Amino acid sequence: MISKPLLGLLAMTIATSASAATIYYDDTNANPTQGIFFSSGHYDSIGDLIHLASTGTANQAVVQFVNQGLAFGTFDAQLDIYAYDSTNLIGAQLGSDFVAASNSITSGGSTNVTFSLGNLAVSQDLVFLVQQLNVSNGLDLGLSLYDPPSVGTSDNGFLVVGGGRGGVGTLDGPSFNVFFQLSAADAPEPSTLVLLAAGVGTLSFLRYRRRA
Repeated sequence: MISKPLLGLLAMTIATSASAATIYYDDTNANPTQGIFFSSGHYDSIGDLIHLASTGTANQAVVQFVNQGLAFGTFDAQLDIYAYDSTNLIGAQLGSDFVAASNSITSGGSTNVTFSLGNLAVSQDLVFLVQQLNVSNGLDLGLSLYDPPSVGTSDNGFLVVGGGRGGVGTLDGPSFNVFFQLSAADAPEPSTLVLLAAGVGTLSFLRYRRRA
């Protein structure tokens, strides 16, 4: 007969395996160095060119907004992800997400915004761009800059920006990367499914014996 602690361990193992995540790119583990603000260059969008640890299917991205304004308020955010084009920088759009004004931020504060990407097939070289929309009066928003990424790579000599002097292009310096994480929640591995089936079967057998 399987003890209750063993059954508990079985359940924890299954839950842990089912909730494991694949990280394709992560520049969120260090302390922020500074921020780049939309107002500094009248930018419509700010992002970066990144190289993922592997190809795959991503369903979540996280960025960190910062506020150097004097007010508390809310804002919307838009994330667009593109394939990298060696000639034009921006290739085909792969996916996007819009997050409405549940995002609130204090004066001098920061807040993480999570975007849902469905099941987005990603290549290893991507360009992402983040927009601020419907910003409350008194906010002066930007994105946190971290360096270096712990998963994946990115050239820390430039950022990607849109607007300002027109179009989408690179901004040389500061020598840091935008706070950004791209990940996917994994389905249970086949071995985990076998373990789950065995556990359920054992529980059913024990219940049958008890009733008998």
